[in-house]
This record gives sequence, structure tokens and C-alpha cells, in this order.
Amino acid sequence: MIQKKILKQQIESIKHSPWAFFVNRLRLTLVVIIALVISGFFALFSLPLESDPEVEIPIGVVTTVFPGASPSDVEKLVTDKLETRLKNLDDLKQLTSSSREGLSSVVVEFEAKADLKESMRELRDETDKVKSELPEEAKEPVVTEVRADDFPIVTFSLIGNLPPEDFKIFGEELQERLKGINGVSRVSLLGIEEKEIQVLIDIKALEGFGLALSQIANSIQANNLDFPIGNILTKDFYYSVSLKGQLNTEEELLELPIANIDGRNIYLKDIAEVREVFAEERTKTKLYQHSTKEYRPSVTLHVYKKTGANIIDIADAAKREADHFQEEVLPPNIEILKTADNSSFIREDLRILGRSGLQAIIIIFLILFLALGFKEAILVSIGIPIIFLISLLGIFLYGDTLNFLVIFALIVSLGLIVDTSIVIMEGIHENIKHKKFTPQDSALLAIKTYKNPLISSTLTTIFAFIPIAMVAGIIGQYVKHIPITVTITLFSSFFVAIFLLTAVASYIFRKYKYAIREQPPLADQFMIPLCEWYSKRIKKILASKRSRRRWIVGMVIASAITISFPFIGILKVQLFPAFDGNYIIAEIKGPLGSTLEDTLKVAEKVEKFAEELPELNRFVTTIGGSPLGLAAGFVGQKLDLGVTTSENIANITIYFKGRADRKIKSQEISEILRKKVKSITEAEITVKERQLGPSTGDPIEIRVIGEEVQAIENFA
Repeated sequence: MIQKKILKQQIESIKHSPWAFFVNRLRLTLVVIIALVISGFFALFSLPLESDPEVEIPIGVVTTVFPGASPSDVEKLVTDKLETRLKNLDDLKQLTSSSREGLSSVVVEFEAKADLKESMRELRDETDKVKSELPEEAKEPVVTEVRADDFPIVTFSLIGNLPPEDFKIFGEELQERLKGINGVSRVSLLGIEEKEIQVLIDIKALEGFGLALSQIANSIQANNLDFPIGNILTKDFYYSVSLKGQLNTEEELLELPIANIDGRNIYLKDIAEVREVFAEERTKTKLYQHSTKEYRPSVTLHVYKKTGANIIDIADAAKREADHFQEEVLPPNIEILKTADNSSFIREDLRILGRSGLQAIIIIFLILFLALGFKEAILVSIGIPIIFLISLLGIFLYGDTLNFLVIFALIVSLGLIVDTSIVIMEGIHENIKHKKFTPQDSALLAIKTYKNPLISSTLTTIFAFIPIAMVAGIIGQYVKHIPITVTITLFSSFFVAIFLLTAVASYIFRKYKYAIREQPPLADQFMIPLCEWYSKRIKKILASKRSRRRWIVGMVIASAITISFPFIGILKVQLFPAFDGNYIIAEIKGPLGSTLEDTLKVAEKVEKFAEELPELNRFVTTIGGSPLGLAAGFVGQKLDLGVTTSENIANITIYFKGRADRKIKSQEISEILRKKVKSITEAEITVKERQLGPSTGDPIEIRVIGEEVQAIENFA
């Protein structure tokens, strides 16, 4: 009686406190639950879906094209001047550059603490100041901000036996249609031959008029310019005026005056022939399908999304647009094939989350049904989706996206969020059944008894994730989504268990006032004997000093052995786990100066090996360029910040069957290809597979620094 009186005093002490707010107001509780569920569904459908979380990479690249210049001239006339100006930037961490034939590339890396927007603005301002110091022949420097999510979300290939003119028309029309999709930032087009206007000089006519080739070139160059010429003020308005002098057609060029001899204008048509033709082929793409065992010429389109856009919506819209284009525009002999779809990864993650959540609900229901009863199991099981909906609302309000790391954290949280609800439900059950309190008093007593322990356990779990949140740099930005999501989920779980579950349980159990279930829970039939056996064993160990020491020494030894696993190599250490993706990339890099034909010959050797790979579906070969964006964001390797088109470069993107239809993983197939291509010595060949996480660089990177480029190359 004394104990029950003390418990009643505890109930009275909490009855009018904020902790009992919802227990005393059932109708308001139901309104709050409905509002939170509706808001959670709104957040679920409003959250942008992405495969990888958004990460700000504090790196900018200044690229300057200097046509025809040698590497040494590019370094002296462009790169050195840029470096002199950029080395004084605020929050600068590292400045690296490369000078190659016709191209200067300066990579500016800022400190992780720097304000990226302000740093990029300062970088652009300083770059603008250098423009006047660069040679006239050099193009304007272009400043590019490196983005981790700048990779294609979906790739299409136009395949068929068509002349280049038709491929160009259809490819560019589809490109424009895909650009019009909401959320698409750009669409790149590979495999299209560009047109150029050629001027064929008649040497005899040139000599007859006493003209030089330089006069022809200078005249065409001088008349092929667009530039501003000033402003006009009319009625208090300023109008910018520019001269449009670009030569766009053969006719305009033919009517171009070259010189005046004895009062007579000499036109280009008098001394030359002008024609518009396809330029010399600099890139080439083709597609191999394993089902038909044949190669077909193709045009490749990569679709990129804007930051924060929904990857699934864009991928679905792009597929619909491609299907409409196939039906309405394309002739029967040309086909659109979706060769890659990165939205499939986030779709699979969502399926895993849904499946794991459903499994958790079923398992928890069965366990609680056996241990406590049907109604207790129903209440806790229903609480799980409510907790997730509240968590999604919190993630939405925080401004995050629904990416694979957030989904991973939600899956991890499944085993944590039910603890508070189970403890509270067990307390209510115990207070009603054994202590004979009313359902409302039982709920209040459970809150009073368990709120402090539950606060402690929730905070303890959250603090365990704090070291992850404190990681600095790009990796820190990437993994911070895990502790943030876990924290939101655990607080949602605590709120549901303490405030909502107790209020609903006090109503559900209102007819069971003082009720005692005659039939004990099914779990008691084996749990009670198990508890008795455990109690005897633990008492026996604690009673013997020798047994206590033996157990302590055994636990210390077991802990030491377990901790040593990473150091002795039994447990492998890897920053991000390997990913079993649906495709890999074979990068081919020939010697500088290699022609397109040279690179094609090497690529054909790699293609022969690729044809023999197991689980092959198809592959796309790009000669003279890289699969744009894949080098930086896709493979998790070092950033490739140089040019993306060069005749000594080729890439073969190899696609496999779906994971459900494969017997071996993509990493194993990659290893097979690596062993095969070792026999090819004409070029450097690297096989890369998709890895989780942001670009972190190669495992080991050695830099050789010196004054003389030739000496450095010889030493390296």
C-alpha cells in the first residue's frame, strides 16, 4: 500500500506538468497526429530525390584556350600570369596548373572553411583582371566551379545507319527537347561532326592580283567579329550598341571585299572557292549490343540536372520525351536506346527502405504480440511509420534532400527508433496489469518512470554519431547527413513515444481498467525459464571470485583480439565500400599527339576483350573524348579537370545486366578486364567502377616539384 501511495504521488506530480499535456488532451493529440501525418506525406513527395548528397567542393578551375601555342608558350604567356594574380586569393589552400598544347588549366583549391560563393566571386574578379595581359590570340579564360553532382543522370544513344547530316539534325533536335525539361541544367551531345566553312584559294588568281595569303586571312579575321561599340542615350534611356560582323554563310564570305586595285574592289569570290563541309572528324561514338553481336554508329546525349532537382522526375520526363521523339520524328531505321540511368540507384534505395520498414513493422508486431499482447503490438507498429513521416518532415524543414545517405541513415535508425516506444508500452502494460492503475494514470506513471532514462539513452546514441558530424572537408560535408538524419529520427521517436503513444494508449486501454489478462503472454512460456536459467548462471559467476576474474580476463582478451582485426588485415579498411553498379568505364589515354585513328586502334583491342566479359549487355565507345562528367563525380577517383575532348583519349562505358540477373559483381568483372588489358602497351588503360562517396583522389599520389619541366618528366 505504501508503495502504491508513493506511485500515486508521482502520478499527481506529473499530471499538471508539460509532460502530461497530450495525455490530458486526447482530441488535440489526434489532431496533431493527423497534421503530422499529412505534413510528413507532403514532405515525402516534396523532398528532392538524388543519388548522392549535395557537396560543395571548394575548387575552381580557370581554363584558357590558346590555339596553336606550344606547352612552353602556354605556360609562359598564360599560365604564369594567371598564377601570379591568383596566388594572392584569400583562403587559398593550393594552386596547381597544367600547360599543354593550346590549353592552360589552373586549379584553385580553397580552404574548407571558406565561403565558396565569395571565393568563386573573387576568383572570377581576379581572372578578369588578367585578361588584358594575355595574348590577343588567346581566348577569354573560363572559370568553372567543380560540382560533385555534375554527372549525367540519364544517357541516350541514337543508333542507326544514317549519313552525318541526318545524325546531326536528329541529335540536335532531341538535345533541344531534353533541354526544355524542368530541372535539366544542360544536355551534352557527343559523336556529332561539326560543320566548317573552307576557303580554297586559287593561287594563280591570287598572284594575278598581286595579293598575299596573309591579306586574305587578315581580311576574313577583321570582318568576322562581334563587338560592342558604345551606348546611345535617348529620352533618359541607355541602349547598348554592338556591331554584328560574324560571317555565317558561304554567300557572305564570297561577297567579302579583300582589296581595292585601281579603284576596283576585289572580292573573295574572284580569287577563291568557298564551301561548307563537315570538319575533320575529331570524335567518334559507336555502340555494341551483346544480343546482336554487332557495332552500330551512334550519337550520345548526356542529361544533367540542376542542383536540388528531383532525379527520378527528370529521368522519367526524359524517357517520355525520348519515346515521343521516337514515335513522332524518327524514321524506322533509327532507334533511341537508354544506355544509362542513374536514377535506378535511388529507386532501389527507396525500395530497400520500404521493404526494410515493412519487415521491421512485421517483426516488431510479432515480438510484442508474443511478449505483451495484440493491442500493444498494434500501437507500437503503427508508431513506426508515424516516426518516419515526422522524420521526413524534419529533413524537409532542415533543407536536405532524400539521397542514398539519408535513406541509409533511416534504415540504420529502424533498430533504434522502436526502443523508446517498446519501453513506454511495456511500462503502461505493467502498470495496468500488475499495479492496477487506470490507463491514464498508467500512461502518466510510465512517463514519470522512464522519461529520464529515455532522454539519456537517446542523447547517448546521438552523441555516438557526433564524431561523424565533426569530420572536416569534403568528406565531412558528405557524411554529415548520417548524424543529422539519425538525430532527427531519434528525437521524432522520443516525441512519439513520450507524448503521442501514451495519449493514444490511455484511450485504447480505457475499457481495460484494472483488467488482468487470465492467459499469460505466449512468450512467457519460454522467457520465464530462460530468465531463471540466466539468473542462476549469473549468480554462480558473481559468487565465485575465480569465475569473475576468468570472465573479466576472457572479455579483455576477446576485446583485444577483435580490436586488432583491422591492424592485422583480417578486417579490411576502406573509406567507402565498393559498389556493385551496372556499368564500369575503361579509360584509354594514348601518348600526346596521337591521332584519332591511333586511338581507335587501341580502343578496338579493348573492345575485343570487352566482348568476352561475362554478364555483358552492351558498351558505348567514345573516341576523342571522355563521357562528360563521369570522371569527376562517378567513379570517386581523382578529379580530371583537363580538357574533355582530345584525339589521344577514348572511353568505353560497359553496361552489364541488372544486379538481380547477374551471378557475379561488377568489381569482379572489372578485375577480369584489368588483367586482360595489361597486354596492351600502346596506351595507358584504366578500368574504373562506380564507388560510393565524393571524389577523394587516388590511394597514393606523389608530386614531383622542380623548375625544369624536362628534368621533372625524366625524373618521374
